[in-house]
Amino acid sequence: GVAMIYLAQARLMHGRLGEASRAAAKAETIFIESNDESNRCLSLIVSAQVLNAQGDKDKAQEVATRALECARSAGDAEAEDAALRVLESLQEAAPVVQEVISMPAVTDTAGQAPEAAGSSVAGAQEIAGYAFDDVMPKVLDIAKNITGGDEEIQMDTPLMETGMDSLSSVAFRNALNQQFQGVNLPASLMFDYPNVQQITDHIVERSKEVKK
Repeated sequence: GVAMIYLAQARLMHGRLGEASRAAAKAETIFIESNDESNRCLSLIVSAQVLNAQGDKDKAQEVATRALECARSAGDAEAEDAALRVLESLQEAAPVVQEVISMPAVTDTAGQAPEAAGSSVAGAQEIAGYAFDDVMPKVLDIAKNITGGDEEIQMDTPLMETGMDSLSSVAFRNALNQQFQGVNLPASLMFDYPNVQQITDHIVERSKEVKK
């Protein structure tokens, strides 16, 4: 099974997508039969990459989401990170992300806007710590734009209960990183900090650390 994953990756690198797809599918079958969940997750990740290369982005997102769920079920942090990276790469050009990151930038307590996107890391570290009252409304707005819901999102309600799923959580984290320059929120944000209150607190704390 592991050999089939390597074969699929090699075929993908050389543009032999049909062979890559078959190898990844065969690897998944082998791992299902052997109850090897961690490697099954990896085979799904490769399948998602192949589908993306074939131009079937919707199917690629579906398979990558399955890979993410598989990794979390198996407790495999490395596979989870890999699946999140694939989802993130698939999400980059999605309209919902473009809509969210076009929002006005939050200002710091001195009334200055954070460094613009594309600034150097050193420049981003010069930001002042964000204030809770500045951050919280922006987090709420971004969450509502991502979920597309009309109902008010409560501060202590897990966002996964408001219509956000594994794929949209990637878009949410990307949008927050764009909005709050320099804080570099982790891929596991939604699982470490599941609601608006905790996410806001984390952004405020991270901005203070960045300033240091």
